[in-house]
Amino acid sequence: MANSIREKNYLIFSDESGMAGNERFQAIGTVSGSLKEMKTLHKQLGDLLKKYDSSDVKFSKIKGDSTSIQISKEFVSLGLKKCHEGTIRVNVMVWDTQDSRHSVKGRDDIENFKRMYYHILKVTIKQWNNQFKWEFYPDEHTAINWQEIVFYLNRTNLSKVEGGVFFLFEKFREFNFAKIHPPKESTSSKFYIIQLADLFAGIVRTSHLFGRDLIEWRQVNCPGNSLFSANQDSGISKNQNTKFKLMSHFKDIADGYRLGVNLSENKYFQTFNHGKNIFLWKYEPQHENDKAPVKIKGYIP
Repeated sequence: MANSIREKNYLIFSDESGMAGNERFQAIGTVSGSLKEMKTLHKQLGDLLKKYDSSDVKFSKIKGDSTSIQISKEFVSLGLKKCHEGTIRVNVMVWDTQDSRHSVKGRDDIENFKRMYYHILKVTIKQWNNQFKWEFYPDEHTAINWQEIVFYLNRTNLSKVEGGVFFLFEKFREFNFAKIHPPKESTSSKFYIIQLADLFAGIVRTSHLFGRDLIEWRQVNCPGNSLFSANQDSGISKNQNTKFKLMSHFKDIADGYRLGVNLSENKYFQTFNHGKNIFLWKYEPQHENDKAPVKIKGYIP
């Protein structure tokens, strides 16, 4: 009976990018879908890893070798194909630590990270209309109390956002429209979909750093353009060139499926609606009082 009940659950796998190095731009990526579809995707990603005799693929570890870039391309292609088919959804939210929300003295990055996770999880869940039973599998992050985030999500009205403002860790009415089971902190080596979330988060976050360079790189390296081939990698490191290959592949495959991934508007990857099962966006302060949390003086965790 328990297994038959669980078959109705939907799952969210997630990973972040830019947190470890305290980068200016940071991102969280989620991959979500039904238990059945997640099982299928997990197996397919595992088969790809076996094909190349590998156990793990991460955006930050993509170097100049042909194996890592080929595995990454096949991971991304499979993920975008699933988005096109409507069996999974991909979300990536990026935030700028130098914007008006985050440029505050004594910013508490751990508490802020929890709030960013709340935002993207809420968006992810809302996109799956009428699916209210969830399992959450974040990549391991020992500093985060995942249960606290889930506690507030389980008490958030998912039908609307009052005044366009998200409330977190404040007193508000209880709405039990969604039920998220206790989160299970996981490792990417055990759950391959976390690796896929890592790739999408890394690709989108890096576009905020080097989007203009990527556009120029694509103009020089587009198929059939041999005029500049002798100098096509000028000024770009081997590792950066490899990452650009993956990012360009992401754009080409997304365009092939007409997923609405834009690069030209603001010179970074973004989408303008939720309807294509992939939503890439930059978090903007919701109002003038939307500020990152600060550390409390004298408090020792």
